[in-house]
Amino acid sequence: NVTNYQQSESFAMHWHGIHNVDTPYSDGTAGITQCALGPLQSQVYRFLAYPPGTHFYHSHVSMIVADGASGMIIVTPNSSSTQEPTYDEER
Repeated sequence: NVTNYQQSESFAMHWHGIHNVDTPYSDGTAGITQCALGPLQSQVYRFLAYPPGTHFYHSHVSMIVADGASGMIIVTPNSSSTQEPTYDEER
């Protein structure tokens, strides 16, 4: 769950390295895959955490990334995540 506590800035969280198969609207690129969160709005990001590894997230839209709205997300493998998600064709 991400809450924008900024009083006047909008933003979205963007994930690097996460394959958003079937959930492109959870990629956090405001104006492209989703609307930015307005001041005091919240959103639950739901996506398959794939592939295993260390990935990076940061804010989009405003300069709050300079204030620390970035970090690492670690995805650990489990027995059901050993295969890459399947899809019909490359798009």
